[in-house]
Amino acid sequence: MRILESFCLFLFGSYVKSMALESNETVSLVKRRRSLGIFKTVCYPGLGCFYTGPPFKNIPNRIVSLPPLPQEVIRTIYLLFTRKNRNNPLSFSPENHELLLKSNFNSSAWTRIIIHGYTDGTYASAWLFDMKDEFLRISDDNVIAVDHPTTFLFPRIIYPQSVADCRVIGVQVANLITFLHEKFGADLKKIHLIGHSLGAQIGGYAGELLPNLGRITGLDPAGPYFRNVANNVKLDDSDAMFVDVIHSNPSAILGFGTNEDVGHINFWPNGGKQRGCPLTIARILANGILPFERRFYLFMIF
Repeated sequence: MRILESFCLFLFGSYVKSMALESNETVSLVKRRRSLGIFKTVCYPGLGCFYTGPPFKNIPNRIVSLPPLPQEVIRTIYLLFTRKNRNNPLSFSPENHELLLKSNFNSSAWTRIIIHGYTDGTYASAWLFDMKDEFLRISDDNVIAVDHPTTFLFPRIIYPQSVADCRVIGVQVANLITFLHEKFGADLKKIHLIGHSLGAQIGGYAGELLPNLGRITGLDPAGPYFRNVANNVKLDDSDAMFVDVIHSNPSAILGFGTNEDVGHINFWPNGGKQRGCPLTIARILANGILPFERRFYLFMIF
């Protein structure tokens, strides 16, 4: 385990060092050694510091605890949709929230923030656009998609790295919501985060920083590295005034979603076992993870 973690940390260090040659805003690494050099702390301007030790290091539930990558690598992008621009979203980054000041954002409406999961991406996710269309059909909402597209590229394709990066994206989302509240007077109780897989855990990190956040919906919150850990490491019912969760793939051994009741209300369609979707490695490689694909439509029905 120590060898695996040391190797992953070496890859992280090498990658960040290469990024430092390309950007003057690259991460400032501090406190390089803790506990015999195993635990690290990284600090990013405007986002704070992130420690890799307990509770984020948790054996056997979190064998590897990596530092999150800098925002220059994660490359988070937001897409704002409203009824006035259903198909032509305003694209902006965490560094230029001010673009919203000249947008169609409606401070009196609900704001739905949708966050995709691991190895996913906004433009590759038909479900996200279906969900956006459904929200706008029903109500004159603000819909913001959170895209962190480098999740399918090295080094973020390494699952423990994407897990770590959730912490940075969570702070970015919290900063966005704070901006909406301070500049537009948006009511935190009318902010609704909807996250799939790691996106649900990102929603939890954002909610932890925002007292009185209205609602978080978790669509199969990621299970690996988030089971049997402290509440501040995962989505839980303290992260918003109302947390609802759909569990469609929750097996503790083979499931990709959590098998824990982490919300105020937890839905377990068919007891968490979906007909026609046997979870085998061969089936996953051939057809993808079918329960995940179905869950979005279950959410729309609810």
